[in-house]
Amino acid sequence: MTAEQQERLEQCRKALGPCIDGRVEMLREFLDQIGLPEPQLVDQNAARFVPALSEWIDAQAIQPEDRGFLILRLAALIGEVLTQRGLGNWSLHEDPTSPHFASYVITTVSGATVVNPFALAADLVREVEVRGQIPAPTRSATAIVTHDGRVPPTLIRVVAEAEIKSFVSLTKRTARG
Repeated sequence: MTAEQQERLEQCRKALGPCIDGRVEMLREFLDQIGLPEPQLVDQNAARFVPALSEWIDAQAIQPEDRGFLILRLAALIGEVLTQRGLGNWSLHEDPTSPHFASYVITTVSGATVVNPFALAADLVREVEVRGQIPAPTRSATAIVTHDGRVPPTLIRVVAEAEIKSFVSLTKRTARG
């Protein structure tokens, strides 16, 4: 690993490590701040907050100065849902050849990267920002639609996709090994 890569890894560890370690309290404060009931339960069942938070984020006009704040909290929630469901654990990805290098990711027990909650959260925020710039009729015509004709709330879809990806990755590794 080069000195530059080592420095990047240490910067990530210093900047995000405390946030990952304190993610449950950070999530409690955030959920309370936006008015969701019983935020103290996030450490027991993070998935219960996904539908309400999804509706909340879909209704937001995200300001550029709020992006980082929101991405951090959404990533923490996505990661918490996955870890609580036993699909992996938080770890700092240290492989400099990986696209996830110097990112906190969810990994399986064997150390294989399952999902990058920060990348998912950033994509989600970008999607909400772009959708906010598109008139509503165009939005619904281009959105993913469920079997009953409804457009799924964004965060619900992102978490479901992460769970599927995690499960498929875990299943492939179990089948091989």
